[in-house]
Amino acid sequence: MKLYRMATNSTFRWKRDAWLEQIAFVNQRIKDDLKRAGRIPRLKIAILDTGYDDNAPTFYVPGRSKRIKRWRDFVTNSQKPIDTDGHGTHLLTLLLQVAPSAEIYVARVAENSKALATAEDHISQVNEYWIPLLL
Repeated sequence: MKLYRMATNSTFRWKRDAWLEQIAFVNQRIKDDLKRAGRIPRLKIAILDTGYDDNAPTFYVPGRSKRIKRWRDFVTNSQKPIDTDGHGTHLLTLLLQVAPSAEIYVARVAENSKALATAEDHISQVNEYWIPLLL
């Protein structure tokens, strides 16, 4: 089986899993180096997207949801995390895997992927509300 061949779903999964294993290896090396140096800085990352679904399978892994430090819905002001599109949930899932020590802030700025292109007002609200938290 070739790494770049994507003829079947199982081949695609194999390629994805191999990529994530490489990312995990690099992350472990970085963590080991930082531990030897005596400090592990916390990276803060904000996702401005369609929100996230806290019932998604990615949150079945214990401790994952603890890495999400803040949630805010700038579209409908929902107190509970919501993602009717799925785009933000997929982005968050990938980020949880590739940045295992990051603190994550999630802002829902659009109802769906198409509305992201016109979400400037919500994005400016995020800037006013969260920039001091992230600095």
